[in-house]
Amino acid sequence: MRKGVMAGVAALALAAMQPQTTAATTGTIEGRVLDGSTNEPLGGVQVTLTSGTAQGETETESVVTDPKGRYRFEDLTTGDDLFYALDARYKGGLFPGSAITLPEDTEEEPVIDTTLKVWDTIDDPASIVVERNDVFVLESENGKVGVLEAFQITNVSDKAYIGRGGSMETSGNAPVPSLGFSLPSGAEQEQLQIYESSLDIPQLLRTDFGFGITTAIPPGNFTITYTYSLPGTAASYDLSRRVLYPTLNFAVFTSEKFVVTSNRLEPQGSVEIRDRAYEQFSTKDDLDAGASVQITALADAGTPPGLIAGMVGVLVLVALLGAIPFVRRRRPKTETRPSSRAHIMQEIASLDLARERDEIGEPEWQAARQHLKDKLEKGPS
Repeated sequence: MRKGVMAGVAALALAAMQPQTTAATTGTIEGRVLDGSTNEPLGGVQVTLTSGTAQGETETESVVTDPKGRYRFEDLTTGDDLFYALDARYKGGLFPGSAITLPEDTEEEPVIDTTLKVWDTIDDPASIVVERNDVFVLESENGKVGVLEAFQITNVSDKAYIGRGGSMETSGNAPVPSLGFSLPSGAEQEQLQIYESSLDIPQLLRTDFGFGITTAIPPGNFTITYTYSLPGTAASYDLSRRVLYPTLNFAVFTSEKFVVTSNRLEPQGSVEIRDRAYEQFSTKDDLDAGASVQITALADAGTPPGLIAGMVGVLVLVALLGAIPFVRRRRPKTETRPSSRAHIMQEIASLDLARERDEIGEPEWQAARQHLKDKLEKGPS
């Protein structure tokens, strides 16, 4: 018995002498900048690291890549309540990276390896072509409609487009729009939400024609989907706008409760998108940059208040923007804002398009469909 007690005391003493393992409180983000055309490393490129919190507080620090294109940021705080975003500035263009979090549940300091790609730049707007601009009039509520717009955009050049308004070099590194988006004159920009984008978007800028993004547009194809509210007068909603880039296909989709008149759009009849019926109005010919498109959507006088019947279908779940004004493809885990019925409808239309474009698989789509059905039945939180 005495031997057992002594052995236990010895074991406790030995344990007390062992070093205690603790979670890492700091980490490192490192990587390289590559030429997007050649995949060769680039030295002398400015890389900025932005750190952000759920409270909207941000800090930045910058380094310049070494001759092998390498950059490194050390002593960064770990934790899921912080995010880090990398941006490279090269030849007047802003090339943002995705959001990063540093795990705090590791014993060793986490080191995240990253890659940023940059391209030579171009400011000729002829390099941008809008393959599709689809406009969905989603619901009628409190004298407003919710509008969702989905773009498919191609940069046909072999360089990154930085916008006709200048570059960060000529503007003293002040934010300047690269790609612009035209909005109806009555659109409530404070309600603007980017719901899906294949581009990382660090910042939105208001413009006299709508809004712009600051991201340099690399060669290739990209998508962006956003929503906003549009007030009307006597159930009439003016969706008119001026075309900013050559547009091959422009279409408006509504429920049958709307009557659409336009100088450019022609009725195409009823179409089904993921088991939902829409009335389609689209252009017969391509639209040149600068073309004026007059569009009025008039709600049927018999339409009951609230959501327009037939618009409730579920597609894919799209996260709302977090508290920090960054639209990054790999967002940190943050608490999302409560959804209204209008937000749910906007999520529905956006994810309908995502499934239609095969951007999400059938099983995931079905699961999200059921989730949003339940959410609509229970009502918004």
